[in-house]
Amino acid sequence: MQTEEELFQTICLMNDTVKILIASNIHEITPDFLTTLRNKVGTQEEQFTDKAMLLIHNSNLDSLVQGMTSFSKEGMPFHISSIEKNLQELMKGSNLSKEEKLILQFIMESNKAQQGLHEQITLFDYENIMNVLNNGKLESNDYKEFSLFYDSELFHTPRSDKQIKERLKDNQALFSDVEMIHQYGPIDVGLERHFDEQGVKALSVSEWQDTDFGTVRRSNQKKLEGKGLEYIEPNKKLSLEGLTYWEKADGESKSKQRKRNIIVFNPDLNKTVTLEFPFNDFIKNQYINKNEMKHKFDSEASGKKIKVCLHHEPGQTSFYGLRYKTEVSQTYDFRIAIVESTEKLIHSIQTTFTINLSKSKGSCILINSDDDQWILNKGASEVLKAELSSEIGNNQFDMTESDELVILKNADMANEEELLQFEIRLPYTKIPFAVRDVVERPAPISGFSVWKLKKGKTSTFCVPL
Repeated sequence: MQTEEELFQTICLMNDTVKILIASNIHEITPDFLTTLRNKVGTQEEQFTDKAMLLIHNSNLDSLVQGMTSFSKEGMPFHISSIEKNLQELMKGSNLSKEEKLILQFIMESNKAQQGLHEQITLFDYENIMNVLNNGKLESNDYKEFSLFYDSELFHTPRSDKQIKERLKDNQALFSDVEMIHQYGPIDVGLERHFDEQGVKALSVSEWQDTDFGTVRRSNQKKLEGKGLEYIEPNKKLSLEGLTYWEKADGESKSKQRKRNIIVFNPDLNKTVTLEFPFNDFIKNQYINKNEMKHKFDSEASGKKIKVCLHHEPGQTSFYGLRYKTEVSQTYDFRIAIVESTEKLIHSIQTTFTINLSKSKGSCILINSDDDQWILNKGASEVLKAELSSEIGNNQFDMTESDELVILKNADMANEEELLQFEIRLPYTKIPFAVRDVVERPAPISGFSVWKLKKGKTSTFCVPL
């Protein structure tokens, strides 16, 4: 067929009375051209008077197939029943193992179940099954094409047909869960709902589909068996001396929830501050590890709590670190700072702070923010402004309780240093800070989750302005 642009050539199947044109949307042939070709077949044009047309396509253009009979209709060769009947015969005559045949049978049943949901199951949905039959074996990298994890244990442990089918159902369900998590995220939070720490690590990578199902299943079962040791965040944030403190996790994921950041407000300059960290199980002294900075502290197991007595030196900010991990539990880290001020002084960083512990560079209160300025003691009568410098020695700013201090970031300094350090000097104390320019974006939270947190923790939700 000659068009204005080029010549279209194809092959014909010869019949006694009709020549059957074979056409397909390959080699840049568009559905619109195929529609034009279809309209000419059977007309009185010289080239088409004795022609019929066999169209092989994978487009969704409804106008293309109008007036044509589909080979996928009931009774036709590509109807699902016909396809499955042919595949069953091919499987019986193949050299596939019993387990491999059951896997292919399971996939066919899954395809058939999808027909009722989408009504779009076609020959192409059986392409991977036909590839396996043509190759004569099921390779380990074929499993992900069937939305399954490779299962090496399936071939080494005797099981009944029913047990294999149930195992394949579990495999398919877990594969679907992980696939959805990778598509819609957040990955770490989603995986931690279904798997233990080892499973989360294995399934977080881009090649997660290559993980053996035995590993995936055991990780999921461990997660279902029990929660294990868990920290219980107190609803009322008060030391045993009655001092207010803030507590904040590193993030939303389970692993980051186990890293706790605490700022104790000590305006009365108490020399000792006692905190208790409650858990859901009994604590043992041999698993408490102290990470002492400049200042010392005592710690002990007290039933299901870790009790710490922090020794504070007036006139400065004190930092402490504590870790708890048993032979079978996850690791819990507590990073603590005692500041000699009220909450009002640093209220603007309540939702963005963490505690950075470092013996070599000095510990500090870390502000995780990409803002260009930070306001301390907001609302005070006199406003002072200070600009951060690349010289750390110049980033020491004096203020009093009657001052509002605006810390400005120099635009030229952006991304020059990972941490921008500065120190606030009040008449009676010093507080070291640092700003981290790169932050993890907050994960979205649903209204129902907000309601659960509000009901369970009875605490105020803080939104920075």
